[in-house]
Amino acid sequence: MEIIVGKTAGFCYGVKNAVNGLNKECENEKIDCLGEIVHNEEVCNNFKNKGVNFINDVKESKNKVVIRAHGVPKEVYNYLENNNIKYKDLTCPKVLKVHDICNQYKDDYFIFIIGSKMHPEIIGTKSFCKNYFIIENEAGDILGIEVKGGSHVGKEDFKHLSWFKDNLINGRNFKGIVLYSGENTISFGKDLLAVPTSSLWNT
Repeated sequence: MEIIVGKTAGFCYGVKNAVNGLNKECENEKIDCLGEIVHNEEVCNNFKNKGVNFINDVKESKNKVVIRAHGVPKEVYNYLENNNIKYKDLTCPKVLKVHDICNQYKDDYFIFIIGSKMHPEIIGTKSFCKNYFIIENEAGDILGIEVKGGSHVGKEDFKHLSWFKDNLINGRNFKGIVLYSGENTISFGKDLLAVPTSSLWNT
């Protein structure tokens, strides 16, 4: 049997950076890692054997704190700074870039975040937003969103989403949403919904 490993198999840059960074940090001092450094039980157990203490709340910290690859809410940074706690930020650079973008545009834009509400990366990201909405999708689903500037919506407003579903999805699950300024959520067939923008602020 021939086994072919993909060229990109293994850890991404952000995870490699976090793992290598924690290895260096725990060489000479006691470390409290805020959450699992990565979603990998074997890697975390290896660090436990090296003396790394994993905590779930920054207020539990008694040693230098390492911030994991997924990042943390800005309130955690504030707590660390205000309490003069030493820390090493090993958040993935791409996650930090998302935080910067959200912080830059939070006052002028409504921000959509796609992901699991309970995932640490999403929890951290939303803290850098002002008005936001988290869209949770099943793994493998494709989501299409259009915005209509009006209080009435009809089937014709879904023509682009319907074309996209019929021509480009190739059998994968698809959900289409038209955001409009009306008051009611309206179904236009399987997996096509018109959703009032006002509902976003109530979520």
